[in-house]
Amino acid sequence: EHQLRAMSNTPHVSDDVAAFRERIRKRNAEREHTAYMMDRYGELDRIKKEAEDKQKRAQAEKQAALTKKVTDKIAQEARPHKLFVSGDARGNFGKLFSTVSAQVAKLPDMEALLCAGITLPEAQQGADDESLLSYLKEEKIIPLETFFVDCCPALIAHAPHGQELCKNLHFLGGYGVKVICGLRVAFLSGVYDPACYDTPDADFVGGAFTSTAISGLKKLIAEDKWKRGIDILLTCGWPAGLELKLEASAQPSEPVSGAAPLAELCYALEPRYHIFGTADLFYQRPPFKSPRRELACRCIGLGKVGSSGKQRKWLHALSLSPMDCMKRDDLKQLPTGTTPCPFVPSGDASASQKRPATSAADGEPKAKRGPASQQGGEDASAAMAALRAGDMATYRSLLAKVQSIQTCLSAASSEPETQGKLKQIPKATGSQWLDEAKLYDAEASPSSLPMSAKASPTHEAADEEEEAEEPETEETLAAKKLAQENLSKPPPKGIVRYTFRDEGLLGVRLSRDKPPWILEVREGTLAWRKNPRVPVGGVLHAINGFELSKGDNKLAIKALAKRPVVMDVDW
Repeated sequence: EHQLRAMSNTPHVSDDVAAFRERIRKRNAEREHTAYMMDRYGELDRIKKEAEDKQKRAQAEKQAALTKKVTDKIAQEARPHKLFVSGDARGNFGKLFSTVSAQVAKLPDMEALLCAGITLPEAQQGADDESLLSYLKEEKIIPLETFFVDCCPALIAHAPHGQELCKNLHFLGGYGVKVICGLRVAFLSGVYDPACYDTPDADFVGGAFTSTAISGLKKLIAEDKWKRGIDILLTCGWPAGLELKLEASAQPSEPVSGAAPLAELCYALEPRYHIFGTADLFYQRPPFKSPRRELACRCIGLGKVGSSGKQRKWLHALSLSPMDCMKRDDLKQLPTGTTPCPFVPSGDASASQKRPATSAADGEPKAKRGPASQQGGEDASAAMAALRAGDMATYRSLLAKVQSIQTCLSAASSEPETQGKLKQIPKATGSQWLDEAKLYDAEASPSSLPMSAKASPTHEAADEEEEAEEPETEETLAAKKLAQENLSKPPPKGIVRYTFRDEGLLGVRLSRDKPPWILEVREGTLAWRKNPRVPVGGVLHAINGFELSKGDNKLAIKALAKRPVVMDVDW
């Protein structure tokens, strides 16, 4: 630099010196720019690192909050839940709910009430109608969420999948599983009638359950993919054989006629508690060890609401944690005095009472009858409407009429297990199962529609005859050609195409609209296992390319009997 300064004072500076000076200046400028950029990059790296650290902290806080929420939820579900169980109310709501209100005032952490036995008033009964109607009309509020089973044929026929009668009062339905306060509750309505028990193709005959209902409930629980157990089994009647494998001092104080199918059901389900009524007797059997899960099962019979005395106790309190939130070792801890299981499998009749066979003298089991079933269904709905309107005279008259008409219907409850209020599922009337390979006439009796997911042999034979007799007309050929064209093209926008290649039940119940709505997807069936699952509330537009928006969908319904079957559903 000193040399450049000296040279700059010289009057004659060469071009080489000027170029050298320019290179020096540019080099200095580049160094300054590099230093500036290094500082800038360093600042950007610092800002980026701070942003990443902030994001990591936010994610960590979010994960910690989520973990705490899940932990709190698990702790909330795993905590002991407290609830009341009661025996037969038989319409005596005034005594039932006033007593429960008094107990809730002492025990404010009680969460629900489960009612076994007979809950609604019977036809020949003179119950306290004013107190009953004051609750049904919501002039008085029921103090706890109340869930009940019943033997009322009108109620079972009118609401086979359950119904909310008024605020906090829920009929569970014919049979099924419901999560109540975190506890899995299996339930079965109806009484045991040997003359009706073996009736085919029906879950209930009047107010009596059949072997189909028992098998359906067993299957519903056996097909649970998570293999969860049952915390409480709620039935109307007593199981047979409770007194077996007990000393005389531990047996019921009075002889009670139990039902062998209920004993078989308790053996198969292995509930932790089995609650029942109808005998006006309180009995708490010593716990017994279940055969497979090896947990303690307790059977409790309850008296009639309003009865007095220790032997007629009708309200009992339970406190238990959900089975699926407990350790297996804790479940297998048996209390003192645990006995062997008194019940036997359905195939073994060496213990417990044998189910009486229906002889010719007793009469054939009542099968489905079109006009009788239709009349019974109409009377059942009218009876429940009269009850809710407060017309008790009409209710009892129609109830007696329904009891005289043995109506057959299926009442399997496959409602999603949810806490809180029951979801209103459409009744069996006006709908059909997609697995029925026969299209029922839209003007047929709604109450006589079968709800089973299996076509009867008579229907299958009729379909085979129709297929053999009906030649393919030009219209049929044109419809098949159009269906093939529809399948060759991608589905329209908003339509999801499902293809079922495996054998088995589709398990989809449809409305009678054109095109039909999907009212229900039964758990464990092909439609339920699809990913994405067939949506409840979706519209079924076509089956195997045959459009259902048109009047004649006979070919579409027949296509269901074969595999593969393709369904186009509008979400």
